[in-house]
Amino acid sequence: MLGNDVVDLRDPESDPESFRPRFDERVFAEEERREIAHDPRPLARRWAHWAAKEAAYKLARRLDPGFVFSPRTLVARFDPLSEAATRGPGVVERRGRLELPRTVGPEISTLELRSTESAACVHVVALPGGFDWGAVDVGVARIDPAREDAGRVARALAITDVARSQGVAAERLAIAKVGRVPVVELDGERTSLVLSLSHHGAWVAFACAPGPARTGRVRGEAAAERTPGVASSGGWRPVRDGPRKDAAGGRRAAPDWRTSTGGTA
Repeated sequence: MLGNDVVDLRDPESDPESFRPRFDERVFAEEERREIAHDPRPLARRWAHWAAKEAAYKLARRLDPGFVFSPRTLVARFDPLSEAATRGPGVVERRGRLELPRTVGPEISTLELRSTESAACVHVVALPGGFDWGAVDVGVARIDPAREDAGRVARALAITDVARSQGVAAERLAIAKVGRVPVVELDGERTSLVLSLSHHGAWVAFACAPGPARTGRVRGEAAAERTPGVASSGGWRPVRDGPRKDAAGGRRAAPDWRTSTGGTA
């Protein structure tokens, strides 16, 4: 199980001044607000906490459909910036943890967090404590939101990267939905891979990881996209959909911060 969330730091809605009074008090615990205020990069730190809450919610809701999104009870704790790892020019990765307010699934209560941050975006992945990060695929890409459909590009990005990591042709993979949860199909049959998609502003992202064995053709409210992995316009970015809940998912450790070219199908 896993969840991921991306935030475009340059999107107007990411400006703290655009929020109503007391918004932070309603969504961040006191200790989170204190850490945000004292961080050398407060904007990135602020949205890392928000993205962690979103990612945790996606993970928990996959295991417990009745899990309620209550931001102040999902308290993210990150290492200070001084302990963050450098992932590229101006890009750092900091680690953290989040204790769920109650146990979900097979005794899952503690989540591990990895937040990759730049001046442009923040991308957070949440996994159950002790999960093998080396088994997780992650992808982040920049799009032109005026010309490209963010959801479609996110699915295409996931298909391309998962096909590469699994050693199969992208044309054999598709992404369908069960409820609001994305699932990966191979030759029309559901796989055991767990997928999370996210998009916000000019950024799309995914995370994907092995999950419990489960097969069978997906039938439900949404048909499989079956779009080959088509790259998007260049860049590295995170994705967020406001204070919203989008699908859960996951699959490779450190994000592949790369520039890609092309369009969407």
